[in-house]
Amino acid sequence: MNTIRRLRSITSTVNLRRACCSFASLEEWQYIDQWLRSVTKPAEFYEEHAAHRRYFYNIDLEGRLFLEETNPKNISCSLKSENFLNVFFKRIRRPSYEEKEKIGDKTSSNDYPFVSPCGNEMNFIRPADSAVVFHGLEFTPKIKNRNGKRDFLIFGGSLRQSFSFESIYISRRTHRIYHKLLTRSNDNDYDKERPIFNYQESRTKLFNSKSEFGLIKSSLAVELAEYFEEAIDHDGLNLVLPDSPQVNKIPWLPSHAEPGVWGMRID
Repeated sequence: MNTIRRLRSITSTVNLRRACCSFASLEEWQYIDQWLRSVTKPAEFYEEHAAHRRYFYNIDLEGRLFLEETNPKNISCSLKSENFLNVFFKRIRRPSYEEKEKIGDKTSSNDYPFVSPCGNEMNFIRPADSAVVFHGLEFTPKIKNRNGKRDFLIFGGSLRQSFSFESIYISRRTHRIYHKLLTRSNDNDYDKERPIFNYQESRTKLFNSKSEFGLIKSSLAVELAEYFEEAIDHDGLNLVLPDSPQVNKIPWLPSHAEPGVWGMRID
């Protein structure tokens, strides 16, 4: 299925998604639930690491956070405390080699591409796609910058990041829509409006030259799809904004930002 047909398919099911209050079809949710169950490890794994204050989490395609050992995973058992979610998500970063080594066997250590430290605790994260999923779009007409009105994407509990059409990317593999993340190098320059990825200098050698991206959940992608059109001169989509004569190609998501073998497979 090419890009524009995939987006049309998404758009055609939007009413069903609203009716389900999840913007995902029953078939999609069954597939997601199947993946979440498949990545759960034996109880002994979690008990062993809990003794050392190491815990394991999953993030689904809607941005919901679950303890990995919990099954089944649904809306009722996702973690919902806004304060907890904000603290958890604003501390997300890539793990160091030493942190991955603490998990033990190489297979398990490669299952968790992100961590969120909290004091003496270390939280390992295995997302279905990106560790950051934008689940809301906030329009704030009273806040202005040199380009005019600013919009914000919402993630975690109520964390915000400035939204820009110029920062939209599309996956060549899955046709999911992403937005470039603002990143920071240490805790001192954290700002609620300027998240995230708490890279420490000693751990940025492999990542400081590469951008990070957050997934835009399907319901928001449907809202944004009205600004996309099928390209004639290339394989992909163009961005067409109202009152703008320019037509810009939506860039492909860089290969390094695509989910690894730890992510939810797309058949």
